[in-house]
Amino acid sequence: MTTKITPTLPVLLKIGKDDLADALRTWSTAHSDTWFYKKGESNVTLVGHIDTSHEKRWNVKTEIWNPVTYKFDPRPNSCEIRNTSLYYDNKRQTFWSPDGLGADDRAGVFLMLHAYNAISPKPNLLFTDLEESGGQGAQDAAKELKDELLTADLFIEWDRKGANDAVFYRDEPDDFRKYICSFGFKEEKGSFTDVAILSRELEICAVNLSVGYYDQHTFSERLDVREMWHSYSRGKQIILDASEKKKKWPNPKKPVTPTDIQTHRQYYRNYGEEDYYLCNYGFWPEFSRHDDGRAAILQKEARRYNAKKLKWQKKWSAIPECDLNSDPMLRAQKEWEENLLVQEGGGRIHVVGGRSI
Repeated sequence: MTTKITPTLPVLLKIGKDDLADALRTWSTAHSDTWFYKKGESNVTLVGHIDTSHEKRWNVKTEIWNPVTYKFDPRPNSCEIRNTSLYYDNKRQTFWSPDGLGADDRAGVFLMLHAYNAISPKPNLLFTDLEESGGQGAQDAAKELKDELLTADLFIEWDRKGANDAVFYRDEPDDFRKYICSFGFKEEKGSFTDVAILSRELEICAVNLSVGYYDQHTFSERLDVREMWHSYSRGKQIILDASEKKKKWPNPKKPVTPTDIQTHRQYYRNYGEEDYYLCNYGFWPEFSRHDDGRAAILQKEARRYNAKKLKWQKKWSAIPECDLNSDPMLRAQKEWEENLLVQEGGGRIHVVGGRSI
């Protein structure tokens, strides 16, 4: 069994899901077809998903929505397609790909692996599959790995846009929310991720933290590496503090009322998350064929995504494609590590990329 797995961030952004799953399968303590678990030494379990919304558009053996003809065309045979082009802006320390970056949630997976190798006591790691399809991996893990997962006092997932957000999905207690936000995060609303399922099924508090990506599920998705490290440094402090205190954070099940459902739906309309579902409908016909009334919206959204992709291709055309073995990339990796050492220098006031935070 491999004792250490340390892929770099660019590799995780380019590697296909099947290849990543194979690596995790040989390294993990336990696994199934939809989840991989690595036992650590801590009472904190980190969660992240290895699938991306961009891979699903290419890997499903069904029909595909054609944004040019506005018809459903047969998909090509399923194949392991990831980013054929990966761009890195050294000045902004930002990644982008015209094929869809997939930092949601490969950036989170990268931080999980880094945390396991860098933090003592080591946190437990749960990697899931099919989060972008409704969280099947998290549901399977909650059933098949229940006894092991119940040993955790809290779940943390890095699967949120931005740099400072903390999202709670099951009306976690006020003292837990205040505890997480005391490390520099700000509570925000969110739609869905794996810990929403784990918290509900296992009745343990969970939080989803920012990881630095923006415009997830679109071709303009990008990853700000400085913000990713900024979130990691504060998340690390939570892991260390929680491991030392060993405080239990239970979150008993609560009945769902019609008002809760109405509020949740209103959130999607007001907070702009409707784009997520339109993207799913537009590219995943297994959903859209059940809702013919959205045909006009699908056409409009398909045009918008095409236009947005062309806009970003033009914007990044002057930046050379990322060479994973080039000197600039190696220097960038060293710079990120140096920034991280500065962040970990003590206290909760950190310097990232030359600016105070």
